[in-house]
Amino acid sequence: MREESKRVAAVTAANREKEKIERLYKVTGPTREKNAAALLIEAGKIAYFDEYYFGIKLENQEIGKIGQFDDPRVTENFKRGYKRGQEIVSSVEKTGLTKALPEKYQEIALQNNKTRR
Repeated sequence: MREESKRVAAVTAANREKEKIERLYKVTGPTREKNAAALLIEAGKIAYFDEYYFGIKLENQEIGKIGQFDDPRVTENFKRGYKRGQEIVSSVEKTGLTKALPEKYQEIALQNNKTRR
């Protein structure tokens, strides 16, 4: 009976460790993206802004290599930045406040808000 308890305890400990790693992964993203995370997130936001304001579809944009990633569009942090770009644009459309956008998009956003009102 004791041998069985030891196995159960070992499996339980292994499952807890696996869950801990999965939670950490969700928070920090893949470790191989760690060194380029900020650049990937920023590139994702810019890609969304270009798509929304200039009409350039994501698949037609030339992002270029970021860090070790030849196609950064497949990285988790790029996708996170792209989603953040969507949230920023949605906020700008609702409020009309363009300060969260880079300067080159602010004028376009202001014009879009004026035509919608």
